[in-house]
Amino acid sequence: MTDITIAAKTQSAASGKPAANFINDTQLPAVLRPLAPDRRGPADAAALLRMPETRALMARHGALLLRGFALTGEEDFAQFVTLHYGKSGGDYRGGLSPRVTVREGLVYESTILAARLRIHQHNEMAYLPRPPRDLIFFCERPSPVGGATPLTDCRRLLADIPLEIRDTLAKRGLRYCNHFYGRLWSPGNRVVNWFTKLHRSWRDAFDTRRKADVTERCRVLGVKLAWMWDGSARTTRQSPATTRHPVTGEEVWFNQAHTQLITPRVYGWGKFLGYHLIYPIRRYRPFDATFGDGSRLPRRYLTSILDALDRNTVTFDWQPGDLLWVDNFLCAHGRMPYQGPRRILVAIGSPTDRDI
Repeated sequence: MTDITIAAKTQSAASGKPAANFINDTQLPAVLRPLAPDRRGPADAAALLRMPETRALMARHGALLLRGFALTGEEDFAQFVTLHYGKSGGDYRGGLSPRVTVREGLVYESTILAARLRIHQHNEMAYLPRPPRDLIFFCERPSPVGGATPLTDCRRLLADIPLEIRDTLAKRGLRYCNHFYGRLWSPGNRVVNWFTKLHRSWRDAFDTRRKADVTERCRVLGVKLAWMWDGSARTTRQSPATTRHPVTGEEVWFNQAHTQLITPRVYGWGKFLGYHLIYPIRRYRPFDATFGDGSRLPRRYLTSILDALDRNTVTFDWQPGDLLWVDNFLCAHGRMPYQGPRRILVAIGSPTDRDI
């Protein structure tokens, strides 16, 4: 793809302010490059993100792609993250997706899911009362085929979802239900998880072997916790389908209802059939989403939401060393299927300072 310079809307490099280019006509993401050939390290990238002009671009576009800053591997990325977030950003304790910790509380690998599957658009940890404000992705090695991280403007998405669905969800809300398996029958659970790649133990999800730690973490997160007879854990949380951006005040689509429900369109027919065969009882499913009163979401609602997501999703091709800064409220992200080796790292920003 060719970069399109929007000269009238950007500042020149000579002014000392960041200049944005775009790699598609939706202007998502905005692309920032080094202002001078010798300003190309982790410290320079972190300094750029602190500039008021850069933050204004972020509020306008929802995602910024920093390209050409000569970051070559996880050491450079960890240095950049430390400069940007401090010694630690947010963490992933209580998260649903399987992922590898690279640097505790700092750097993680992107979600582990079969390369042939697409991870549909979502706002990170939207099922929690205090989700992260932002995310930073780093491309250490792009896949030779596919593997893009697609982006969706949640303001445009909200406007494109049918009014009936928006009004119904505004009145009835959502309920997220998540199950984490325990030690009892753990060999069986591990066999099941080998197939599904979706179910986590509470020890893995909360990074502890103590139930008291899980109870305290859920209290901090603001989710309801119930211990099951077999030593597994079940969490529930009521949530709206939209929220207000914590800074701009704009209303945005902000939920994970469509990814919390296993459908053929999202996960493929194989996982759909296997999932419902293995988990016939809903309360033992790794994740589930309903209306706030516990009733099921109509399939046509999910279809309309996925159609709107597809219409408003854009992609770009990763290049080695790319940094993608995403406002988690303004912009949803996902992952396209890929072939060959791929390594994308991610840093999770601190939680918002208020419930949503």
